[in-house]
Amino acid sequence: MRTPLPIATILAALLLFAAACDSPDEAASPTDTPVPTVTPLPTSTPAPTLTPEPTPTEEKADFRPGPEDIITLLPYDAIKAVLDPRLVDVEWANQQMTDLEQVIGVSIGGEHRAYPIYMLSSREIVNDVVGGVPIAVTW
Repeated sequence: MRTPLPIATILAALLLFAAACDSPDEAASPTDTPVPTVTPLPTSTPAPTLTPEPTPTEEKADFRPGPEDIITLLPYDAIKAVLDPRLVDVEWANQQMTDLEQVIGVSIGGEHRAYPIYMLSSREIVNDVVGGVPIAVTW
C-alpha cells in the first residue's frame, strides 16, 4: 500500500524542478528590461462633454406624429370584444391547461376569474362583471 507524500516534499520537488529549468544564460538582468514612461495628458485642452449643449439659434425639431403618420392595419371594430364570456369550472380548466400557461387573474368581492392569454390573443378584450363590478380585460 502506498502512503501519500507530505506536502512539503512535493513543494520542494517543484521548486527544484523550477530552478533546474532556469539557466543562467537565459536570465535577464534588471538593466535589460525597459522602463515604461508615462506621458501626462495636456492640461490646456478642456475635457470633451458627452452631450453637446444646444446653441440658442438651433431650433428644436418637433417629433410628434400627425394624423398622416398613423397607418391603419385593421378596420374599426375588426376584432370583436368578448361581451358574455363562457366560464368553466376549475376541474375542467385543470384538465385543459398546464401549470405553465399564463393567465390574467382578477379577484373582486370574493369572485375570482382567470383569463388565459392564449384565448385573449385572438380576441384581445373581454368585457365582464366580477364581484358586481364591470371590468374590461385587455391583452
